[in-house]
Amino acid sequence: MRPALRTRWQMLPQPARTLVLAAAGALLLLAALVMLRDPLGRWLWPDPRYDALRQRAEQALRAGNLSAGDGSGARELFEAALALQPDQMEARDGLDRVAQAALVRADARLQAGDLPGAQAALQLARELQAPKPRVDALQAKLDARQTRDDLDALYARARQAQMQGRLDDDAQAALPLYQQMLQRAPRSQRALE
Repeated sequence: MRPALRTRWQMLPQPARTLVLAAAGALLLLAALVMLRDPLGRWLWPDPRYDALRQRAEQALRAGNLSAGDGSGARELFEAALALQPDQMEARDGLDRVAQAALVRADARLQAGDLPGAQAALQLARELQAPKPRVDALQAKLDARQTRDDLDALYARARQAQMQGRLDDDAQAALPLYQQMLQRAPRSQRALE
């Protein structure tokens, strides 16, 4: 402050100084409210569309509809709600729960032998950024199961070619099929025998 201005300020009686400071504070508060009216309004009065989308997403999640191409899946509805109000945590938490449900579904489908269903659920979990260690562990189980199933199918074809007497005629003969098995699984006792 300039010395002249400071002297004037000090010459004012205490109640007048308090009144001037209160008025300045009120003006600052009013300016802040005007500048922040949109974020404050969204926080105090959430958009009804947001609530409707979030409720529909919760219903879809409870029904097991994790993702759908027509936008009626839990993932799509939570993402739409998040687009409307990015600062609301309920939609983010909902997406996390969809990712966890996708991991559970992937594991269940893998146990049931539905490999394409397990792969689709695992892909959804990966897209929603589910915990990487769990995704990687399930992917490893899925890959091992896929390899085992592929080897079983290859063994059945090789065995059938061997029983038909087609030992070394073409690529679908027994010997080339057994060699393919050994390339994929060098320690496969069935192929070695």
